Amino acid sequence: MNIFFLSMCPKEAAKWHANIHVVKMIVETAQLLCNVHHRQREHCLPPYQSLDVPYRESAAGHRKLGSMVWVTESLGNYRWGVQLGLALCDEYNSGRGRAAGKTSAHKTQKVLEWLRDNEPRFECSRLTPVTAAHLAMPDQFKNAATSVEAYHEYYYSKRLTMPMCWPPGRTPSWWRALEIKHKASADGVDDVKVRLRSKTSPSQLDSGRLVKRARTQTWWLLKIATGRHDIDITEDAPLSSDVRHLHPHGA
Repeated sequence: MNIFFLSMCPKEAAKWHANIHVVKMIVETAQLLCNVHHRQREHCLPPYQSLDVPYRESAAGHRKLGSMVWVTESLGNYRWGVQLGLALCDEYNSGRGRAAGKTSAHKTQKVLEWLRDNEPRFECSRLTPVTAAHLAMPDQFKNAATSVEAYHEYYYSKRLTMPMCWPPGRTPSWWRALEIKHKASADGVDDVKVRLRSKTSPSQLDSGRLVKRARTQTWWLLKIATGRHDIDITEDAPLSSDVRHLHPHGA
């Protein structure tokens, strides 16, 4: 469960969600906001209302989850989440992520409209910044200059596990920039690969120490090029094909 802060403008952030996330994130946003109501005694001011909250409390939105922490901080944050959810509904209703032949609005739109019309009473009303404490992502992405840039990098990594696409002509400019950046990193790996091959002879690679060093170098190069951290190229592990083509001895 997450909020993708792809922009601090909720409508723009919704437009920048890939097609595959438009449906999914409508539901997740509503679940996070419903959790605020279920936990209003922890974060909000009395009187507390016993309302028939549309969604039951979701354990996935646990109290230490960065995005959950953020939406409970202020009325401004809560309203931002509602605006994001409704903007995602607009994207869905325009045809994005919707199954062929379907024309009805997303069912969760009514939940988000309820959340818009039934606001908890927060002590703080202003919109608060998204800080490092609110980033619901692996640590490797948290060193970006801003929280939005961190989410751009994290979102770009999703291409490794799912199809990330937008309507024609609507691919975000920052996504294109990251494609260029990562392509340049991959080209840099190819350059280093050539240098490794030219400087290390097969006889040298018979040394266990040099093999281990070559494998370590290769791991870091792959990390830079692909952002992947799940490749096992320790001394005893067989090299997979995506590693082998970069290894200076061909393994």
